[in-house]
Order: sequence, then structure tokens, then C-alpha cells
Amino acid sequence: MRPLLPLLPLLLLLPLQAQTAPDPVRIKALHDQIQTKVLDPSNLAALAGTAFGCRPDEEGASTNDFSTAVRPAGVASVNPRLQSPVTDANPIPVSERTPRYYKPEQRTLASPFTFLDQTGLGKTVAELQGKVLVVFLFKPDCRYTPDMMGEIIRLHGMQQGKGFEVVSVSLGSEGWTGLARWRQANMNIIPKDFPIYRPGIKTGTGTSIFGEVFGTPTTLVLDRQGRVAWRINGAIRGAVADRLNHIMLEGLLESLTVATAKP
Repeated sequence: MRPLLPLLPLLLLLPLQAQTAPDPVRIKALHDQIQTKVLDPSNLAALAGTAFGCRPDEEGASTNDFSTAVRPAGVASVNPRLQSPVTDANPIPVSERTPRYYKPEQRTLASPFTFLDQTGLGKTVAELQGKVLVVFLFKPDCRYTPDMMGEIIRLHGMQQGKGFEVVSVSLGSEGWTGLARWRQANMNIIPKDFPIYRPGIKTGTGTSIFGEVFGTPTTLVLDRQGRVAWRINGAIRGAVADRLNHIMLEGLLESLTVATAKP
């Protein structure tokens, strides 16, 4: 289990938001501090060096494999159904391995993105406007899924009343029955009440909203307006919490600025 130190600033946000008169100076100092950290070139370069993923059009090297072993370059997938064996252990282009921040004026609106539960009922990003969202796109049989799943599960367990929500969306081809088997096989890792969704199937409601998915897992942090603020391609341990904190503080600072500007 990884230490929870990166999550500590997040724990402070609830009391900050609950105050009748939060201190804008303190909020700005926290925001600037974490922004300096997440945008530091050396920090980003170090994270990029740990980015691994699976091809989005394959089913992974081994079904229900929760091992974190890296498949060596040059070793083909063992999945016999693959028409073209995958020989690259890391399909994410080098230029896309660095977590990417989008300034407010650069952000893509993801409001139509829909995630469906097993009953077919769906929610859209637009319905959750006002919350910061962590959208986790993964494939159950990708061997890099567990590298991120632990952090995603911990964040989900902390979201109540915190102003953010975690949305985990399976891009696998296993269907709901296969997904249930995968959950059962990994019940010691995935809580029974941890929600997993499938992407929308109508045109314009699926993952195409986020552009090309270079590999799985892919994690997106959406701001309170439903726009993509951070994109993390591949499994990069410990990268999500700081970037979630960054966008939550950004939104809180924005609210305080608007409030103080009112006559």
C-alpha cells in the first residue's frame, strides 16, 4: 500500500470550504504551492519516465492478471485472439507520457460524456457540473490497471462531501458478465460497492470526446465546468491526487475571487 501523504492536502479542503469566510490569501498560497509542484519540469519528467500502459485495442497480456510485471519489449501478447501480436511493451508515444495540464482557455468541454451502469442508466458530465471529476478509463485485463486502481479506489472512498467525484469507466470488451467475473476474481482489491461504468454508446457521448486514447489506463481531471484540465496517459503512480488538489484549489480560488468582486 502506498503512503497517503500526497492525499493530505485534499483532506484539508473540506474544512476550508466549510468555513463561513475562507481566507483567500491562504487558499491562493496553497494553490500556488501545489501548482509549482505539479508543473515543475523535473517532476513531470520523472513521472513521464514511469508511464506504462496497454494498447487500447488489445485485451492485455493475460486476462484477470493483477500482476504489475512489465512485459518486456519484443515479447508478443499471449492473447491468441490478437490478429497482430503486440511487440511494444509501452504503446504510449514518448511525447504523450508526460502528464499534461491545460490552462482554462485551452480546455475541451466534456459535458456530453456519458457513463452507464449495468442497468443501462447513465449520467453525463454535465449533470455533475460544479464538482471536480476524476475520470479513470481502464481495461480490466491490462496488467497496468492495478498500478492506478489502488489510488483511484482510495480517492473514491474520500469523495463524500469533498466537492469531487471519481468515475471509473471500463473500456474492455468483456461486457458486464465478464466485468462481474473480473471483480469476483479481484474481490480482495476492489470493494464490493465500488462503482464501475461503461462509456456511452451514442455518437458524441463516448471517449472520443477526450480525443485519442493512446493507452490504458488514462486518467482525466475535469474542472467544475466539465472541462479537461489534466490528462494522464498510462499508469503513473501517485500522479492523480496532486493534480486533483490543484484543480480543486483552482476552483475554490476562482469562487472566492468572484465572491469578493461582488458589491
